[in-house]
Amino acid sequence: MNNTTSWLPAYSVRSSKRAKQPSLSISRQKGLEVVLPDGWRTDCAEQLLNDKRDWIEKHWQDIEYYNNHKSKSDLPKQLSLRALQQIWTLHRIETCSRFHIMTNAGHELHLVGQDIGFTKQLDRLRQWLVDYANLQLTRMLTVISEQTALGFDSVHIRAQRARWGSCSSDRIIQLNYKLLFLPYDLVRHVLIHELCHTIEMNHSRRFWQLVKKHDANYKQFNDALKHAYQYIPAVFELMKT
Repeated sequence: MNNTTSWLPAYSVRSSKRAKQPSLSISRQKGLEVVLPDGWRTDCAEQLLNDKRDWIEKHWQDIEYYNNHKSKSDLPKQLSLRALQQIWTLHRIETCSRFHIMTNAGHELHLVGQDIGFTKQLDRLRQWLVDYANLQLTRMLTVISEQTALGFDSVHIRAQRARWGSCSSDRIIQLNYKLLFLPYDLVRHVLIHELCHTIEMNHSRRFWQLVKKHDANYKQFNDALKHAYQYIPAVFELMKT
């Protein structure tokens, strides 16, 4: 490894016949991995690694955070749901009852019950966010759909790792619950993007013209999405790019 990549943690390089573009992934199991299309020279990995330095350093911190806290009940103290302009405060209340989550009108989350460990508490908190996103993002999508006259058949909220949203040919839209953490303008951009796919299923010129019709600043927001991980608490971070 030369000096230009001396900042990196250990990484591996893998060739893939399916890959069309080089990509990176970080996981607790495999660490940092560079995936190159079959036939690409392995020294191409260094340029990609240097280009993605900010992303790598941020997500490597997430790996270290998880490893340091996976056995502890160390969840975020607050959840900033910027899409809704809400801040939820978390309170841990240990009792002899089965673990459950309670809410109140003051945007407080009470994690009540026996200690089930950090990982299981995180899973329960993530599920609460998925359920809450199902209510709030569906409502938001419906309003924007009415404003733009772009209809959809149904919406599903998922705990996706690497995508903000998608739209199928039968107008079923899937959204990432982590959109709740992003500023409203970015969320609106993602929802308009997916609604436009109900008309144009590709990224053709006609598609982008339709996006521009409803989202004049779409280029600015599209660029901002590349750095949107900064809004997501480390324990919920996207782990692939």
